[in-house]
Amino acid sequence: ALVKNGIVKSEKFSNLFLALSNTIVVHNMALVYHILGFKTNSTKKIRKALSLYQKAHSQLMRIGYFEQEEAFVGKTFLLKLEVAILNNMGQIFHEIGEHEDASLCLEVLSVLQGKVSFFCLMLSALLMPSQTTSAAA
Repeated sequence: ALVKNGIVKSEKFSNLFLALSNTIVVHNMALVYHILGFKTNSTKKIRKALSLYQKAHSQLMRIGYFEQEEAFVGKTFLLKLEVAILNNMGQIFHEIGEHEDASLCLEVLSVLQGKVSFFCLMLSALLMPSQTTSAAA
């Protein structure tokens, strides 16, 4: 553990915080491209959003939040972040006609169903009519 200004910080916590911060930034960038892509009907921006969501999800899986103790303070937040990422990826896959990938996202969301209370809200956003920017979470 590191001690600086009377505050004890573990290296593991610092690494987790940095990884989480990076994942959130990438997710937020994806969200911007997602909304702009559908507002402007830009395939390039939509594909960029998808790529960023995939990167954010990959980073989240590397963090391994699901392996943390139940008491881990950020676990619920990270679960919700994963649901949001998968929801938005699924919506984009659906819009661009990649229905197998959209279904895969939906399958993973269904596995997470019991773990997060607002799953139904996110699922309904995924199933909203085409070309809506409100589906992005």
